[in-house]
Amino acid sequence: MTIRCPACRAGGITRALRHFEAGDAAQHFVLREEFPQVHAELVQHIRSLWGGEGCDLHACSACGLQFAWPFVAGDGRFYNLAYPYSSYPSERWEFEQSLQALARTPLPPGPVLEIGSGSGQFLRKLSPRFVAPHDVLSIEFNDTARQQLQAMGFQTFAADVRSDAFANLRGSLQAVFMLQVLEHLDGLDALTERLDTLLAPGASVHVAVPNIERIDHAEAHGGLLDMPPNHISRWTEGAFRALAARAGWTLCDWRVEPAGWRNFVKIDLINSHMRRAQRSGSLANLARGRRRTPARVAVEGVLALAAAPARLPGWIKAAPKRRSLGDSVWLRLRKPGATGA
Repeated sequence: MTIRCPACRAGGITRALRHFEAGDAAQHFVLREEFPQVHAELVQHIRSLWGGEGCDLHACSACGLQFAWPFVAGDGRFYNLAYPYSSYPSERWEFEQSLQALARTPLPPGPVLEIGSGSGQFLRKLSPRFVAPHDVLSIEFNDTARQQLQAMGFQTFAADVRSDAFANLRGSLQAVFMLQVLEHLDGLDALTERLDTLLAPGASVHVAVPNIERIDHAEAHGGLLDMPPNHISRWTEGAFRALAARAGWTLCDWRVEPAGWRNFVKIDLINSHMRRAQRSGSLANLARGRRRTPARVAVEGVLALAAAPARLPGWIKAAPKRRSLGDSVWLRLRKPGATGA
């Protein structure tokens, strides 16, 4: 079978970067030492998603997209097993990037859509400042979060944007927001075709994805892997330009989140500790495999800090380029037509 890049559709010019086993993937999300039954169920479910024991990470030589193969997204059962407790950050750098873009070019009247709204952290900032609540549409599958969104006056859906539930919105959306969503999705051809159908002329798609440079640095220096089937794509500017060209859109904005040094070091200590905890028998694993108590949290903090000397070479290597090693990349894609935001 020819492996085709999901972004530019080039075939036969990818290279394999890494192999993932289902057991290792499950250990990344749920430690067998902490929740053995859930871990065992997750292993089996990941195997069913992948249609086998393993999955490969490929890189496209044409546009630079890195993607899981098979290119299969996690489903509801996967997320219920892997992330039984969801939390949503109230502030993200990419929120402000979208709000600044809207301040520069106000939206025309009409509906907007956010895909993957959580409990409305971004939408609270968007509405009513830029959009009336009744013009805000939201896709969210978490029942509790959806109730919170409805209480704020937003129209909410527990349906894929590619489903028939959105057919009546043809040509009406003034903007779509996908903030930390695209990297979770497969079926990109169907997604861009549907969005192009729903967008009004001149409308924009605001996107944020994890920063591939930060991912590459973390994985090369003992940090957490960016593990499928949670994230199944890692995006470059070239990959977005290729996707936009295929859809007939334009890439208008591209910004990389700068990394604050203190936050970079803190996250590196936490994530490298969590990576070590996946190794059965390690001190981090023995601590993290115990029942969750304040004492366990304190022990894990000590273990994470104790690893600081070993983390120093990676920090030194990151220092000259830390301005490009923030968590996220934000961009804006625009459909041709009348002026939109």
